[in-house]
Amino acid sequence: MSWTHAERHCLSLGGNLASVHDSAVSRFLQEKISGSLAWTGGYDAVQANIETVENRLWFWSDGSVFDYQNWADGEPNNFNGVREPCILMNFGEGHRWNDEVCEHSFPFVCSMKLK
Repeated sequence: MSWTHAERHCLSLGGNLASVHDSAVSRFLQEKISGSLAWTGGYDAVQANIETVENRLWFWSDGSVFDYQNWADGEPNNFNGVREPCILMNFGEGHRWNDEVCEHSFPFVCSMKLK
């Protein structure tokens, strides 16, 4: 699904796209999705000039603090001048993060907070 459709699906189940707060969570999610490219709940809310990659402001869709990053070398980069406001995990040899166009379709993992 696209990032937006995946997030809506997770919301319909009572959760959100998964947030990644440390390397242990990252490894857990990688195991669950067998190393495939997959959406996380990360997104860039800044609608600034797409060439301004250093002033991007990242959030998690569940509202938690964006306190961990695992970007691949050279990322995030708005590749070829195209706005890429959503975070894809398992990118490249290091299985790290890439900023990506949200309309592309990828697998995803929903997460729910325990009550």
